Amino acid sequence: MIIFDPFERAFWITAILLLIFCSILFLNSGRKSKNFEEKRIIYGFSSFSFCFAISRLIFFISEFFVEGYYLGHIYYGEISQSSLIFDFLLLLGHITWMIGMTFFISLFETTVKFTKYILTILSIIFIIIIIVQFSLLYISIAFFLTILFFIIIWLSIKSSQELKGISAFIFIGVIFIGIGAFLTTWSIKRIINSIFPSLPPILYIIGTLILISPNYINPKYFSHALPFWLILITFLILFSIFSPIVIIGFSLNIYVTILLLILYIPAIIMLVYSINQIKNVLIEKEKIGKKDDKAHKDKIQKDKVQKETDFLKLFTRPQILTETEITFYKEQKICLVCKNRLSRSVYLCPRCDALYCKNCSIALSNLENACWVCNTAIDESKPIKQSQKSEEVMDIRDGNHKS
Repeated sequence: MIIFDPFERAFWITAILLLIFCSILFLNSGRKSKNFEEKRIIYGFSSFSFCFAISRLIFFISEFFVEGYYLGHIYYGEISQSSLIFDFLLLLGHITWMIGMTFFISLFETTVKFTKYILTILSIIFIIIIIVQFSLLYISIAFFLTILFFIIIWLSIKSSQELKGISAFIFIGVIFIGIGAFLTTWSIKRIINSIFPSLPPILYIIGTLILISPNYINPKYFSHALPFWLILITFLILFSIFSPIVIIGFSLNIYVTILLLILYIPAIIMLVYSINQIKNVLIEKEKIGKKDDKAHKDKIQKDKVQKETDFLKLFTRPQILTETEITFYKEQKICLVCKNRLSRSVYLCPRCDALYCKNCSIALSNLENACWVCNTAIDESKPIKQSQKSEEVMDIRDGNHKS
């Protein structure tokens, strides 16, 4: 069978580098957050992404230890003739990403507290199980994937309505990566590599790009989340249809078959949750169309401002503030950055009257050095680091001037 070719190697290197970049991106988001609960969650996700990238690097190296031969630029071999080094690296790779996931789970449980570290203990037990009995690997994978989907759903529930569309993005990205990982199982890889060896790393690349895309997409698009949920439901329905076909049509390892069957449970949960989110989106659209539109929007805006922890916002780039939100911050004397009540020591923007606490004004002056509302320099002795002003910021600024 084909083990690898030059294009497959190049795509895997790209996928691994993207996963590492994803980890650094989320680590930086966590570093900037002032909310410790948000920090813990995003640091956990960052560590999991990094460990997952390292595990893929280990798998990448392990395939060079499959006994075989080169025919042109393509390497052929047989997995049954693998060396002890290959077996060790295969085990090490799986343990690496599971350790990252366990760390993520432990930080999640430190934040939510209601699970009492039961999931962390179970994660450690499953890692020990595959060290002792590697044939139970796919049961462990099913456990970790189920917990990952549970965490994403929880993050979505605990975040504002405007950001729930991001969870659909995360689900879709994880599904692409999950399919790519499934195609690297040797019973499937034997078939895939004879047709298109580069397919698994390409799916990894697509999945990772989807995960990091909210950092570069205007956050306002996530408030119109209906298309994202419809795409996710399509993936889940396709999984439900094609999984039995794969199980029946291919001679899969019994443990791979068990993995697919177990994954039906989180798939059904995700499907029900996605349908519920579509219903919520449609209800919101119906309310917006009614006469009480302004009161309804004001209520949503106040709920958003008063919400102390909004986990999914760390998966996006900083949002541009609306005029309604800015007005509410001013009236309630709340800092635009940390959302805390202002004390005596405050910074007042000389152009738009936006309010910042002393600590946040100092932090902003050391970062972009620009007011979040009108882009006026906070410290006039320093340059503004933002290269351009969006039309939304200009609209807000002009509105404030007119008032």
